[in-house]
Formats: sequence, C-alpha cells, structure tokens
Amino acid sequence: MSLTRRRRLGDILLNRGVLTQEQLNQALERQRVTQKPLGTVLSELGFVKPSVMADVLAEQLKIPRANWAEAGRDPNLALLVPAELLREGQFYPLKRQGDTLILAMVDPLDFYAMDKVSRATGMRVEPAVATADEIKLAYNRSFNLASMAQTIISEIEEEKEEEPEPLQTDNIAESPGVKVVQLILAQAVNDRASDIHIEPREKNVIVRFRIDGILRQEMVLPKHIQRDLTTRIKVISNLDITERRRPQDGRFKIRLEQDGREVDMRLSVLPTIYGEKIVIRILDKSATVFQLDEVGFAPESVAEMKAMIKNPQGLILVTGPTGSGKTTTQYAFLNALNTPDKNIITVEDPVEYRIEGLNQVQVNHKIGLDFATSLRAVLRQDPEVVMVGEVRDLETAEIAVRAALTGHLVLSTLHTNSACSSLARLIDMGIEPFMVAATLLGVVAQRLVRRICPECKEQYEVTDPAELAFLKKTGHNVTHLWRGKGCPQCKETGYKGRLPIEEVLIVTKRLRAAIAERANEARLLEIAMEEGFIPMAERGLQRVLEGYTTLEELWRTVFSVDMLEDEMNIKGGRHPDDTEANGQLADDMPVTEIKAV
Repeated sequence: MSLTRRRRLGDILLNRGVLTQEQLNQALERQRVTQKPLGTVLSELGFVKPSVMADVLAEQLKIPRANWAEAGRDPNLALLVPAELLREGQFYPLKRQGDTLILAMVDPLDFYAMDKVSRATGMRVEPAVATADEIKLAYNRSFNLASMAQTIISEIEEEKEEEPEPLQTDNIAESPGVKVVQLILAQAVNDRASDIHIEPREKNVIVRFRIDGILRQEMVLPKHIQRDLTTRIKVISNLDITERRRPQDGRFKIRLEQDGREVDMRLSVLPTIYGEKIVIRILDKSATVFQLDEVGFAPESVAEMKAMIKNPQGLILVTGPTGSGKTTTQYAFLNALNTPDKNIITVEDPVEYRIEGLNQVQVNHKIGLDFATSLRAVLRQDPEVVMVGEVRDLETAEIAVRAALTGHLVLSTLHTNSACSSLARLIDMGIEPFMVAATLLGVVAQRLVRRICPECKEQYEVTDPAELAFLKKTGHNVTHLWRGKGCPQCKETGYKGRLPIEEVLIVTKRLRAAIAERANEARLLEIAMEEGFIPMAERGLQRVLEGYTTLEELWRTVFSVDMLEDEMNIKGGRHPDDTEANGQLADDMPVTEIKAV
C-alpha cells in the first residue's frame, strides 16, 4: 500500500466532473475556518455524495474500495471485534484472508483504530474505504433479527412436539418467546416497518415485515417456539392467553432502550388451522409530521391544496385505499392551519400523531364514543377547523356536511379510488346532491409508490415490450427511464422510501351545478378535465419520466387491471390493501421496555 505522490482530492473531483471550481473554492474557504478534512466539508455542503467521496478517497490514497458484494455475511466475523468498538460505526470487518482482517473504514488513515482492532483480534489489519451508511447497514445486516433470533433459539434444547400442557404463567418471563418478541419489535421499528405479520405454518412460523408497502419475509422460526411467542405478545397486550379459538384485538406500547422512544402497537389475533396468526400495526408517534411542501406532492398540487385550506368554511376530503398516506396528508393540512387564532379539534381512531396546539379526541367504541357522537360534541366547542378521521356512515357524513355549511372548515377521509368517485359516494350514502354541491371545496385522491433509491439510481434503455407499448399508448415517445439497480442502502430492492401520486379536484361553479343535477361520475370527470384537472395516472407518468419511480410501481399502485387491459392493453396488477389491526389506543396502555438490536 503506497501513500506517496498522492493526487490532491480536489483535483480528482474536478477531473471526474463531480465538482466545480466554484464549489471547491467555497469548500476550501470553509475548511480554513472549521479545520475539518476537505472530504467532510464537501459532504456537509452536499456537493459530493458520500459514496462518490469514498470512491475518490480510495483513488487518492491508493487504498481498495470496500466491495460489499464479495464480503461475507457471517455474523461470526463481526464477533471477532469487540461490540463496543463496532458500535462506534466507524469501521466494520469486511472479510478475512488468512491471518489478515480487511477492515472497511470511514477514515482509512485512522491507525489508532486499526491498532485497537489488531490487538483485539490478534490479526493483521488492512483498511478498505467505505461510507458511514455502508458500515451501519453491514452492522445491522449481521446483527439483524434473523441471526440474533436463531442464536437465541439455538441455545434452547430442541423439543419434540408434544400434546399441549397447561400453561405455567410464572415462567413466561423466562421463555425464549420473550427474547424473540423483543427482537422482532425492535427490528421492525428500526427497519421502518408499518406492519408485522407472524404467521404459523404446518412446520414453522414465518415472520414478515411490511416495508414501503411491500411484505418481506424476515425470518423462519421453529414450530416449537410458536406457543411462547404468541403467549408473550398476548401478555403485553392484556389479552386472554387461554383463548385460542376466537379473534382478539388489543394494543400496547414499547419503549426503545437506545433512544427512549415510545411506539404504539395495534394488535389483531386470528385463529387459523395451524395456530394463531398475529398482525401488529406500528404507529410511531415520534415520526415527523410534514409540512405540505415536504410530503412529496407536485408543486402545482401543493398550490391547489393551500388555496383550498384558506377557505374559512367547507368540506375537504382526502381519499384512497388503506395505506395510501391519507393520514399524513391530513396532518400536513392541520400543520398548515395550526395558528394561535384558530380552535382546531380532531376526532380520530386512533390518534396517530400528537401535535401541539390541536385538541385531539380519541374515539372509543366501547363506551359509545364514536365519530358521530364525538362530532356533535365538538361542534359545541366553538371550533374553526374540525378534522374527522373517516366518514364511515350516513350519520357522520350528515353532521360533517352540516358543520361545513354552518361556518366550519371540515377535513375528513373516504375510502374511494378517485376524486370524482368521492362525489358519487357521498350522494350514495344519502347526502342530498345540493348539500354536497354547496359544501364540498375539493378532493385529494392519492396512492403511495416506492421511490427509486438515490444511491443506486441508474438510467436504462427501455426494451421491455410491455413498457414500450404502454409508453406509446400514453403518448410518451421516450427511450430511456430510471430504476434502482440495488445496493446496501436499499437492501438490494432498488427502492428506498415512498412518495405520493395524487390528483386534486377543485370543485368549481360548473362542477357544483353538475353535482346538484346528479351528473354521473363520467360527466363529472369530463367537466373536471375541461377545467384543468390532472388525473392521478397522468401525474404518476410524470413522476416516472422525471425519475422518481418506475413504471412497475405505477402499474402496481395507480393503474387497476381494467385500466391497463381495457385502456392501455397492458397487463398490470393491483396493490394489495394493508391488513389493519383494529383496537383502541389509550394513554393507560401497558408499556414494554425493548432493548436495542
């Protein structure tokens, strides 16, 4: 390894075309003030991606770049290095070559760190350049749910399946199920999962997480641990552990040890032929509540939404299937409206995020506090803005419409597929057309699509016949699109995070007249298009062409089978609805301490 006659970092970046002279001068000026390494300054300023900086640093220092594709995934390799050193997140054992340990490092010139690892392992250490994110992901991958759970299970003697015996509740805390449940819950929160599925099969138990709307299998547990696992989850949810024949709903909280964060969990238990299937919906109340500009809507859609919520009275609806981001949009509206001169009251089931300045009411069906009852009481509280979690029945719809008609701004949601179909749904529920026409300000219909991972995003030539035919049918004569090739940051999926695909219907004078005359959905859509309405499908295609998502995602979420086969003559698929676990959340629910993974 030669460190002599190095090329200057700035020169390499300039030659590669990833940095301009002006940016370099700005970074050098800041470096003089902060005394930080130039690479650190460039990353902080956002001029160069960490992965590109690592590539350039490897070239400058003539040190190999960490090749994660060739690295082993054996957690025993990581066990060679003391855990307290690995938790610093500055290096990670990449692979072993005889008596030499290749160490992926953020700073490959940190000889003190290399010396510590060498003394701890008794091996010679050679560095390879890596980013902090790559090292963090490698650590999580090796010490993930599957490997840690299997370590716990391997310590337990294999037991042959026997006839069920009466459960001894005094040793529940000692069971392996307790440790595995802690691992599952902590890993799911760390992985940004929205749901946990624990599914008994004939010979094993499958654990799956729903991440970015897609179910992914995380691990397979042996059948003999199923009973401990189910019992532990029931205990922390205050459910009847002896009842295995009927469905049960519950809730609980966990507190993560590493940051003290509390996360609410809604639980549904369903008896199946192989045992009880458990679905846990994760509600992370510490998650950021976005401003409208930050949700990911198109700029013109944001402008239309801001214009809608400036009205002092009327009804605004957000529609879409389960898991389409309706709640996030509702809270973004509330954030924009939340000022000291407004009395804002929400009726929710459950209260997913707590916002300072709002008066939030939790529905409780057990005591008769449903949406309609709560809404009647809310209207006696002199509110300017009322948010109703969902219009589920005629009674709630009538109260919401009357409130909008009598000087209140009302926000709510519906489960419909499009903005125009929401108008017909209200009328079908029993609301008079003239009332809908008089109160409705607008409708936002949306879906969530997975966003292409920015770290592995690449352009490709469109050669797939289905994609070519689709683009031709929709009038887009393009030859190249974007996709993610897969990397450690996105767990080799090519996607990281999600963004909304929306359509915003502003109820104009012409639309009000058509609604009052009971025009059908097709006629309402025709009028809306003439008034400048952009359908969700068209907005989604714009996002594909701009490189935010892929055609595959658009087909999965926005386009139905009928749309693709009848209108586009292309086959596609529907996005499956998320499974929701029902149950009331309350402040007095049990809190379970969860250790860090």
